[in-house]
Formats: sequence, structure tokens, C-alpha cells
Amino acid sequence: MTFPKENKITKGQWFCKEGENQDVILSTRARIVRNLADFSFPNFLTKSETERVEIIILDALKDDSVCEYYAVKKEEMSEKSLKLLNECGILKESLKEYSSVVLSNDGLSSLIINSTDHVKISSIVAGLNVEEAMKNVYRIDEVLQTKLQFAASYDFGYLSSRIKDSGTGLKFSVYCHIPGIVLSGEFETLKKEINKKGYCIKKVFDSTTDYEKENFIFELSTDLNLCQTEIDQSIDLKSICQLIIKKERKIKAFFADNKSVYAQNFVQKSWGKVLFSLFFDFNEAMSVIMAIKFGVELKIISLPQEINFVSLIYQIKDHHIDYLLDNYDFSFEEEIADNHKMKIQRLRAVILQQSFEKIELKG
Repeated sequence: MTFPKENKITKGQWFCKEGENQDVILSTRARIVRNLADFSFPNFLTKSETERVEIIILDALKDDSVCEYYAVKKEEMSEKSLKLLNECGILKESLKEYSSVVLSNDGLSSLIINSTDHVKISSIVAGLNVEEAMKNVYRIDEVLQTKLQFAASYDFGYLSSRIKDSGTGLKFSVYCHIPGIVLSGEFETLKKEINKKGYCIKKVFDSTTDYEKENFIFELSTDLNLCQTEIDQSIDLKSICQLIIKKERKIKAFFADNKSVYAQNFVQKSWGKVLFSLFFDFNEAMSVIMAIKFGVELKIISLPQEINFVSLIYQIKDHHIDYLLDNYDFSFEEEIADNHKMKIQRLRAVILQQSFEKIELKG
């Protein structure tokens, strides 16, 4: 199959939408794994068996009356397509083994075939919306189960190549933006609380500058689902997210009421970067976007128009800027006209400046 163009891949994606509690919880991801009953796990399949598994799963998807699907084999995927899937959160750069990627035409869900398991079904939605993410993956699971028999046992539930993924096969993760918790020094306390409940929290992006080293975006994810039902997992996740939301908003309110110089310095320094920088790498741009979002929430600065900050993150990613460079004419300074990497960084700076050009500092 022909891989869809960028506008089809990004249609309906979570970063184009607004979601509940998105000031703190940027996105919710649900993922389930399944394995066909009559085949070994992918690591033990022959080439012909791998192809057979792929054909069986793709054939079952044809019975979906709600969605159509685009599928492309790993060996047929271009470097640009790989980068786009990484940037959309559909593929992880660390994932090396798989035979195909499948995308639903509504942009809500994706499937990875023959990675650690025969099929991984994922859906990412904006904000905190556990029910919507679950609904999307289990709808596809139901479509597949009308034709396929998945490996399962009475004692262990659905079987997976990794013991942590057995049971329901369900795993959740959320991206959260918690500058207040980090700047107040309460992150380690929160982390211990989360770990006790069987969840992990880790930073998503790296940056080299001291004050922005975390970018304040973290991934919260389930660690073990063998002993929990889907309902238990969803209740636990929402409970932890509500704890994070409450804590972050409380600290933000304290910073705002007391006009914290730490928060003000962080925000105004980032705003200054936007005004006077000619180049931004991705991590620097991420720090700036999230700092200005923080500043708007604390009423340190104001914007005359509403901005979807999560959508802006996508706009400054390499592939999207590549897409702009391929489809539009831009004039660059002579010394960077032949340097593709620097043109991306230059255009990223322009995007940020245009997005934030009407910022006002509040007294």
C-alpha cells in the first residue's frame, strides 16, 4: 500500500485537538497487545510465518465497518515516513523490530504488527480521557476477535512475550506538564508516591541548559497489569492524574498569588529567547513553548489570541518543518541557504516568533 501523505496521517491526531485538563495532562495513550493462538511469539517466527501473521491481521481489519486502514511494510518505509511516525507518537525510535505499521483513516488509532507481540493497538487522545482512548483500542480489538483467536489462559489472561504485558494486555501512559511541581522541589516526593502505586514517571525530553533541563514534560505510565482488570487500571490512572492536577494547580496558584520571582524569571527568560534568537533546536523550542504556556497560566504574560500549545509542539517538529520547506518557498540568509539543518532551526525560530509576537508582560 502507498503510505499516506502528512495531512492524512495527522488528520484527527490528538495534538490537533483540545482536551480536558490539558493545562496539566497533555495526552492520554491506551495500548493493548495480542498474539495469535496458533503462532509462536514474533522473535521465534520464520520469515514465512511472520508474513502469514501479517496477512491474517490485515485481512481481519477489512471487516471493520467504521474505519479504513493504511498499512506499510517496514522495508518500504522512507526515512521521512519513519520520522513522521516518531514525531506523531505512533512509533518509538527505540522500536527496531516490526513488520508493518497500520493507521486508521480517522487518525485515532494505529497498529504495530510483529514487534514484541503479533499486534499492538494504540490510541492517543488529547487531555485526560482514559475512556476515549480505551474505547478506540477495544473497538479494533473486537473487530479482530470476530475472525481471530488470540492466545490466552484462564490463569494469566491474554498471553504476551513479556510477563508485564500479560493479563489484560492493556497499558496506559499520559504526558503531563508539571513546571510548578518541579520548580517547587516537590517532584521527588510525588515520584515516590506514584511508584508506590505501581506507576512510573520519567522525563520525556532532554535539554542541556540547567534551568530547563527537564522541560517539565513527563510520561506517567502503568508498570504492571497482570493482576488488574481494565476498570481497576483506568480508575487508578485517573486517581493518580487527579492527584497530579490538584497538586500542580495548587502550586501554580501559590506562585501566581505570591508573584514568585523564580517563575517570573523562568518565563521572561524564555520569552526573551523567542524575541532575539535566530535559531532553535527542538529541545530549546519545547522549553520555550512550555515556559510561555506556564507564564500564561500564571498570568505573568498574556496573549491576545488563544494558542493550542500542544499543536504548536507538533508544528515545530523536524518533519513538519521539512514538509513546509518541501512545499513552500522561503528566503534564507546566504550563509545557511545550503545547510538543511540550520534552515530547519531558522524556520522554527520564525514560527515561534510569529506565534508569540503579541505577548504582553502583565504588571
